[in-house]
Amino acid sequence: MFAAGCYVYAKNVRLARSRLFLAIGVLGSIIIGISQGAIPITPLVPFAFAVATAGIGYMIDIWYRVFPRNPLAQGLGMGLLALVILLVATFQLSSYFVAWPHTTAGRSQFTIKGP
Repeated sequence: MFAAGCYVYAKNVRLARSRLFLAIGVLGSIIIGISQGAIPITPLVPFAFAVATAGIGYMIDIWYRVFPRNPLAQGLGMGLLALVILLVATFQLSSYFVAWPHTTAGRSQFTIKGP
């Protein structure tokens, strides 16, 4: 979906938000690359999600153009897309809650210190 979102923003390059996302992506990548790990990649995540969301919207638009009057195909397409998004979110949440307790920061937060 991120690649489809990149296509959408490349196709609409004259829009101000397309140029803004491109500038944020390039400058953020340069700053993160120069800092050699001192600056985390986290500030770029909301923009990556916005681009992926544009890709999801593009896929829905294309699906409805292919099946403009077929409610069964429209429902099946929306259901499959919703299922994929739900599975991705479930995987990411479960991997976060499995991996986070094993990190140094997670252990320091939940270690019981004696009196």
